[in-house]
Amino acid sequence: MTKKLISLTTLLVSALVLSTAVSSVAAESKKVELTVSARPDKAGQIDLHIQLKNCGAEEIKMFRASLPWGNSRSMYLNAVRNRMQLTAPTPIDDPVAGDFTIKPGETVEGDINLHERFPSLETELSKDDVDLLWTYQASETAGSTVSRFGGWILLPKKAKR
Repeated sequence: MTKKLISLTTLLVSALVLSTAVSSVAAESKKVELTVSARPDKAGQIDLHIQLKNCGAEEIKMFRASLPWGNSRSMYLNAVRNRMQLTAPTPIDDPVAGDFTIKPGETVEGDINLHERFPSLETELSKDDVDLLWTYQASETAGSTVSRFGGWILLPKKAKR
């Protein structure tokens, strides 16, 4: 009886290790790379420019609204000046319909207008630097998440003209 119990335990542990390895391999084939930078747009306001690259071996199918620039809730942004959060209105932002496929090796890019997200940004930047903290998690139409990213960008104080 003890020998059967040990064999069953070994079998269960082996199955658990195998399923973890398979999950790890599956996750490895869905690698994405995210590049985020702040840059001025044509009007001189600051945009957050985002590039999303599929570095894996499989296509990634996402809802258009789940792209970082696809919806105001797709990418979490927090702007801070002197340890105080800038107010960000919560607009009604219905998701854009449709799917989007990123092929292996393909890069897609888009922009988020930071002045729309943070209406007081221009005023705050005239006073001091602003720290922009961000996080994004890619998710597929099937409901599985791909990767989580996060970072910080310094928006420097604007010189008086």
